[in-house]
Amino acid sequence: MDTSLKREHLKEKIILTTFNFVKDRSLEALSIREISKNLGINIASINYYFAGKENLLTEVFKHFYIKRTEAIEMLAKEELSNESFSCERFFGNVCDLFTSAPEEAAFAMKSMLNSKMKDENGNFQTIFESDFPTPPGTIAFKDILLRELGEDASEEKIHFIIHTLHSQLYMDCSLLYSNVAGKNPDISEDHELLGLQALKDKFLKLAKILIQS
Repeated sequence: MDTSLKREHLKEKIILTTFNFVKDRSLEALSIREISKNLGINIASINYYFAGKENLLTEVFKHFYIKRTEAIEMLAKEELSNESFSCERFFGNVCDLFTSAPEEAAFAMKSMLNSKMKDENGNFQTIFESDFPTPPGTIAFKDILLRELGEDASEEKIHFIIHTLHSQLYMDCSLLYSNVAGKNPDISEDHELLGLQALKDKFLKLAKILIQS
C-alpha cells in the first residue's frame, strides 16, 4: 500500500476511534493515551497527525461534517433531476438521513455547544471559522429552496430556513440518541410524540411553515 494511503487510513482510524470514545462521554473526557492504547500505536503518532486534543476533536467534527454534506448533496442531486420534483420528499429524505445515525448529530451538537468553539462574543463558529455557523449541505439546501421558492427568493429567508431546520434536526437527533425518544429505547418508532415518525412529521410541518411564510 502507498505510504500516503497508509497515512490516510491511519488518520481515519484515529478519527473514528476518537468519535466512538467521546460520543457517550464529555469532550473533556477524551484521552489521547486511551486512543493510542486502543489502536496499538504510540501517543506521538496521534500528535504527529493532529497536534493535540483540540485539533483531533476538530478533525472528528470535520470528518462527519463532510460526510453529512456529501450525503445531502447526493439527495439534492437526485431530487433536482427528478421530473416530479418534491421539496417535501427531499426534506423527508434529509430527516431520515439524520435520524438513521443520531449519534453523529448528537456529537455535532455536543461539539457546537463546547465553549471553545465560540467566538469572543459567544457566537458559535464552525471548524472553517466562517462568519456564521454554516450547516452541512448548505449549498444543496439552497439549490432545493431556490427551485421551490424561485430564483428571486431572498438570501436572508433561505439561510433562516436552513439554520432553523438544521437546529431542529440536531435537537431531535440528540433526543433520539439520549434515549428520551421512545417508551422503549430500542424501539424509537413507538412514541407518539418523540418516535421517528412523529419527529419526521414535525420536521416536515416546520419546513412547510417556513417555506410558506
